[in-house]
Amino acid sequence: MSPLGIVLGPPLEGKCPPLEGIDYTPVGGFGLRPPLGGIEQGPVHGTLFSFIGAVTMVTITEGGGLNYWERTFTYAGFIDAGYLNAEGAKSIGEKSNAVRLSAPSVVEWLYRLSTTQLPGARFLRAYWYDGAFDPQHEEYRKQRGYFDEVARTPGIQLRLGYLVECRSKLKEPIIAALKTTAEGLNICPNDLVTEFDKHWTFYPDRQQKGVDTLITLDMVRLAGRSAFNAAVVISGDRDLAEVIRTVQDYGVRVVIVTPNPRSVAREVAQLADDVIELSKEDIEKMLIYP
Repeated sequence: MSPLGIVLGPPLEGKCPPLEGIDYTPVGGFGLRPPLGGIEQGPVHGTLFSFIGAVTMVTITEGGGLNYWERTFTYAGFIDAGYLNAEGAKSIGEKSNAVRLSAPSVVEWLYRLSTTQLPGARFLRAYWYDGAFDPQHEEYRKQRGYFDEVARTPGIQLRLGYLVECRSKLKEPIIAALKTTAEGLNICPNDLVTEFDKHWTFYPDRQQKGVDTLITLDMVRLAGRSAFNAAVVISGDRDLAEVIRTVQDYGVRVVIVTPNPRSVAREVAQLADDVIELSKEDIEKMLIYP
């Protein structure tokens, strides 16, 4: 292993002599593989890539000489806050509305990747995605205060979609079942429903809108500018499958992070270069009781 921890693929046959001080033996850990097959054909004879820690790029000139330089392997986080809050709460037996995410704890976990799964890599920043209420909504001010806290967290850039509320999908079938039951017991259906309403409230379903679009736009834009080498995505939505394919074509590695691997869409899990399951300890650090 070289002093910089660089790992290169085998030298090109007849074109690239072995470099002194470089260990060509593959190493374990993150299980990285060159997304471009190790060699990019072009005007020069070839380019060798390394994707662990410091990255060395070696170009082979027409005359057979070597030009090489080093740059740092960089990764960025893309966090679907709604997904992480919901799946994280479920994994520790809590309701999603009983807890909220601690932005500093999430960023701290991402920073730690540079000493665990991505040794020696540089953390660029985390892009935090969430849905916001309309300013006229009664909960807007409280939510806005939380978003301001998130935005002030070092290492985070806040990106907001919006939240829409719709009638609970459970209300109609439950009311219908209550009326059928009342008729079977010779009870007035309306009386039973009225009594039920005293003890139960149907809260509206809330859906994030625009979040997947923001994640897609940011990942493609930044990958196209070579802003990072790896995207650490905390989400499992099937809608992200196509953007994963796209940034991988740019040579970016995609790592999916989840509290529960079963919540990750099959296509997303298959496309990802790696899937990391958050430990219960990490989840409990990321979720706090407001």
